Amino acid sequence: QLPEQIYRLGDRVYGKQLQRINCMKDLQKDTLSIALAQPPKGSWINMVGMVSKRSSGTIFNASYDVPNSAQKTIYKDVILAKYTSNSGDSGGIVYALTKATNTRYTVGINLGRITYNGITYGACIKAYLINQTFGLTRY
Repeated sequence: QLPEQIYRLGDRVYGKQLQRINCMKDLQKDTLSIALAQPPKGSWINMVGMVSKRSSGTIFNASYDVPNSAQKTIYKDVILAKYTSNSGDSGGIVYALTKATNTRYTVGINLGRITYNGITYGACIKAYLINQTFGLTRY
């Protein structure tokens, strides 16, 4: 059985227990850590989405301010990474894996995709900003 924190996280991200389990190979080892990470440019991160399932890529920009069509910033400090994000993946978890300890640090929530200078990137809202904005803590 999955730890209680994953049920609560999974219910918000995926909505169904079956989909949550299908995204994990080994329930004892694939559990998401409650610790947060802010990996720098060039680091590998992973996204688990409803449509794309699992997608990985390196961080292109670790702190991008997303403008609207009038060039007004609508999201601050977003990660742009070279992972695939399709319609339906928004809200998927983004994590960084440390293989030596098999720890999956929470990086954030997938925002979707953003095109920057003609290249499309996966976009991630940072977990620490979500926690800070809504007064949340992981447990």
